[in-house]
Amino acid sequence: MKRALSISIISLVLAVVGACATSEDGTPAASPDLDSDPITVGDAASNEDAAFDAGADADTDASNCSSAGWCVTSIPDSDLTFRDIWALPGRAFAVAESPTLGVKVLEWKDEDAKWSYIDDNTQNESGRGSYAGRIWAPSEDEVYYAVAPRTIYHGKRSDSPTAAWSWTYSQLENRVPTYAPEPQHPGHYVGRPWYQMCHCGGVNGLVTGELGDIPALGVFGTSSDDVYAFYANTIYHLSSDEAGARTWQVEYVADDRDRDDEQHVFLSATAVSRDDVWFGGGRGGRPTDNRMCPIAVRRTPSGYVRVADGVGVTGATPCAARSDTLSIGGAAGWLADLDVDSTNAVVGLKAAREVVRITADGDTYSAAISAPFPMPLSLKPLRSLSAVPDESTLWIGGTNLVARSDDAWDGGSYQISTISLNGGWLETPINRVRGSSKNDRWAVGVRYALHKTTP
Repeated sequence: MKRALSISIISLVLAVVGACATSEDGTPAASPDLDSDPITVGDAASNEDAAFDAGADADTDASNCSSAGWCVTSIPDSDLTFRDIWALPGRAFAVAESPTLGVKVLEWKDEDAKWSYIDDNTQNESGRGSYAGRIWAPSEDEVYYAVAPRTIYHGKRSDSPTAAWSWTYSQLENRVPTYAPEPQHPGHYVGRPWYQMCHCGGVNGLVTGELGDIPALGVFGTSSDDVYAFYANTIYHLSSDEAGARTWQVEYVADDRDRDDEQHVFLSATAVSRDDVWFGGGRGGRPTDNRMCPIAVRRTPSGYVRVADGVGVTGATPCAARSDTLSIGGAAGWLADLDVDSTNAVVGLKAAREVVRITADGDTYSAAISAPFPMPLSLKPLRSLSAVPDESTLWIGGTNLVARSDDAWDGGSYQISTISLNGGWLETPINRVRGSSKNDRWAVGVRYALHKTTP
């Protein structure tokens, strides 16, 4: 049975690769329908038979663009791996890593149609720059980014349009408890925890994929005077002291461990408004331990509340309900990416395979789960999620692919938004999808930053 299942999986993968081949006139071919009955949100059908409605969602004749309108942008060095991006109308900021240059920060301007470095390179001095965290910009003239260990950089554009950016940095206080030794990843265990994605006990009994080291280090805000940071198990807020100096104040620490080797991590943040900020992450153990449970924390004017949490157990149901918190259910795994869905709901990517929507009705919370990318068509984990409040389209980035879901919470189907270029499969992980509007979306990853200016 296992052998037959493996053949079925390979056939499906080959079908998708074949969909990226050139058409007879030499242009990238649109992905054909793989099944006449597209998967809908909440469909409980067997994943072995699941497939996408894989129609192209745009047309373009540009040689450096896919048939879905994803276009290659000019990057200054070919060995850059884009880790995160923040999009604004007409421009974007990104943080990347390079084996030759270290951590780099870049700016894109539509008018120039290329990426340029804007950092001062101090992030790569001894003791810094071992990996990059998240990036966030309140405006086109101000940007924050995180870099190990626990350092937050703040950049401001000079009044002169030709002058360089000015940069300052500060280090977050370490509030991480002492964990049991981690022999495989001793240097990154708390700030870049290892994510083991296990599909144990799933529909097909699959055990697949490792997302690897992901940064529990980032920065996010609602405005230039309301900025947060997170590192490992701690949330910080940039506040002014009595002398007017702005410093990072610890506001929330998750340290309620169930066992000595358990870690807590925050991996993402989003905000419905200044008074409604959300953080996503999880709790779990060593890389050999699949007991990883999602955590969602909400900050309101009344303070912080643990909205969702779980108790790690063994077996086919790795997370059990925890008293006084929402139990999300579904696959075990962390809530690794968050975005706003509406004025009373956020969506998140959980366990590298599920999209979750958490809805707040006062102090009452509920969760719904959809399978955003049916298994076993994708054998590798999903990495990023992007939504625009009150729009119907949800975007997902994964290994070698971008997907979209229209009307995801109202029976909508799933589509591959092809990134195939010149008829060839673009074999690069997409680490982040992000957009400022329906006509300004980005998909960035290893050696590529793809820009889409069509709906």
